[in-house]
Amino acid sequence: MKKEVKSYRIYIRVSEAEKAEIAYQAALNNMSISEYILKCVRRKRIVVCENFPELLYQLSALGNNLNQIAAIANTNKYISSNQIESAKNILSDCYDKMSEFVSYICEPKSDSENSHNQLSEEVVEEINNALAIINSRVNSAKKEM
Repeated sequence: MKKEVKSYRIYIRVSEAEKAEIAYQAALNNMSISEYILKCVRRKRIVVCENFPELLYQLSALGNNLNQIAAIANTNKYISSNQIESAKNILSDCYDKMSEFVSYICEPKSDSENSHNQLSEEVVEEINNALAIINSRVNSAKKEM
């Protein structure tokens, strides 16, 4: 796909505070000022997930723990219905939290500009906390085996 050549300039007047805010928001979103303004003009939603690497780490740890449970069950050739139910609950909790996260990212942007970044951080932190709880439940389920 050919990259479109950008050969036109648009000049706008902004106050010093507005320029600082635009530059701050662009930097916060790891974009150039041009990219940021074009995203705003196109009404593209900008989501900042600073804690996303931690979220991926927690999901990976959860997957590793579930694999260990499966290995123990295969080695022992037995897994109780309580253990199966516990694993299902853990996976269900994880699915629910991830669904909330994806719904938040995909929902139309609200009118509140200032709460946007704070809310995304709160959602990611809530998911991280939920995954930590799920992870501890998986570890206790492993100990029961």
